[in-house]
Amino acid sequence: AGGNEARDHPEAWRDVPEVWAWDAVGYGLGLARLRRDGFVSLGANPVREGVLVTQPLLSWGDTLVVNAVCRGRGYLRAELLDEAGAVIPGYSADDCHPFHGDAVEHVLRWNGRAELRGPAGSGAGEVPRFRRVRFLLREAELYSFRLPGGPGP
Repeated sequence: AGGNEARDHPEAWRDVPEVWAWDAVGYGLGLARLRRDGFVSLGANPVREGVLVTQPLLSWGDTLVVNAVCRGRGYLRAELLDEAGAVIPGYSADDCHPFHGDAVEHVLRWNGRAELRGPAGSGAGEVPRFRRVRFLLREAELYSFRLPGGPGP
């Protein structure tokens, strides 16, 4: 702020001497609004796809929710990896519906399903035992992710 902006709000700044002597003070106070979990993001440029693999996770969550923004033709996809680092069938990057928008809470889907359940014929209804999530991004920023839901603690 250059000092004169505060004069546009005379009621709020009437008794603040710094407003009228900005050159003598040399600093100011402002307000910034950030998106939820928006302090830091991991980004990928349009030149090459970026990859983020999480540390091992333990969660009973039944969906994967991301806070992300994609620019231009950017996207974000994810895949679930088992204990050995192999992609769980039905949860590959090719199965994931690419996210192309800007959302604080976007639920990722694989083959039309948002629920993290085992594939048909493998004890349907069981939560797949995944250990890591691999995110693939291009011209996008990932701020946070979470795994809400599930049977409880």
